[in-house]
Amino acid sequence: MYNIKYLINKDLVNREAINLIFKLNNLKTNLYILNNKKRLINGKSLIGLLQANIRGGDIITVSIEDSTETYNIKNIFNNIGRELK
Repeated sequence: MYNIKYLINKDLVNREAINLIFKLNNLKTNLYILNNKKRLINGKSLIGLLQANIRGGDIITVSIEDSTETYNIKNIFNNIGRELK
């Protein structure tokens, strides 16, 4: 698994969450999101994303099973936050 940390700039609710899930579902790899409350969710699940209640200022960790999709996932998440090193 490959992990990337992000500081989220926007609340992931409503249309923002739907747009994110739509983009992630086009990828072939499985991915998981660990929010700051240590809750692991399926990164391609709208209900899971909404229940995680991710808000602007939260730090999340994105875990990717297939590292060949890393570039695409970074492009998607850079629209809603910035990568932490």
